[in-house]
Formats: sequence, structure tokens, C-alpha cells
Amino acid sequence: MSVTFGQVIKIAREAKGISFREMGKRMGVQHVVIFEMETGKRMPFGDVERLQKLADELELDIETLTVKSIQGRNLMPLLKLAGKRLVSELESNE
Repeated sequence: MSVTFGQVIKIAREAKGISFREMGKRMGVQHVVIFEMETGKRMPFGDVERLQKLADELELDIETLTVKSIQGRNLMPLLKLAGKRLVSELESNE
């Protein structure tokens, strides 16, 4: 199973309950930049500081965040993060 860089950002952002606008504010960019990263139209790889900030905001390490490390690797840390968010939403709807 292969997951793209943008998919990782989207899964982690949604799992944390962060909107495009909020993520943009946290990153110091317009929310469209986050959308473009998630859809593969923009990559922050040339900017190490931005990549580190993105990883920090999503509470992931850079290795987990980058496509090369995700292809064919264990996605459990990311899936656990998404699962925690889902459980939290289900509990709040009870």
C-alpha cells in the first residue's frame, strides 16, 4: 500500500480536527497552500523549516511525513492517530 504525501497531511490534519484555515494560520500561510499540498500541487520539500513545522503541527516526524518513508511501510502510527480522532467524535455524539 502506498500513500502520497498529500494524503498523509490530510489524514493527520483531519484526525486532529484541524481545518484548512486553522492549519494555514498555524503554518503562517494561506489555507489554499495547505489544500495544494494535500492535492499534490505544492510540495514544501525545498523548505526544511516549513516541512519541520508541518510535521510538528501534525505531531508526526519528518520520516513519517515524507512519501519515500511511507511507501510499503507500517502506517500504524498514522492510522492510530486517525482512529483516536474517530473514537473521540463517536464518544461526543453519544
